[in-house]
Amino acid sequence: MALSPKEQFRFGFLLRCAEEGIGAAEINGRVKMAGTVRNIASTALDTLKLWATLPLHVGALGLGGSALLGSAGGYGLAKATEEEIDPAEAKRQELIATYQQQADKARRSMARQRYRGQTPAAPKLFQ
Repeated sequence: MALSPKEQFRFGFLLRCAEEGIGAAEINGRVKMAGTVRNIASTALDTLKLWATLPLHVGALGLGGSALLGSAGGYGLAKATEEEIDPAEAKRQELIATYQQQADKARRSMARQRYRGQTPAAPKLFQ
């Protein structure tokens, strides 16, 4: 039966301890020390990952913040420079624009009806 890599490591560790003549108490101490080193390394790796991705998070925060600040600033400036419009005046201007469009449409229609293209002349066969 083949051993898994984890079992191979354990077997190799115990074999080495036996070669060095280490007792059970000292083996237990080495295992605890290895666990502590592993935890420290894991914590250091997690911290390194955090610091490595920090620029991405800061960049995303800056991008989102600038978009929010830009839209809020633009809205505020638009509201500050906006003129008060009387609804009756706006309605009157819209009605005038509609009348002008209809008048232009009528002029174009009349011009189209009055237009007469040149009629082709009869061919002159004998001159």
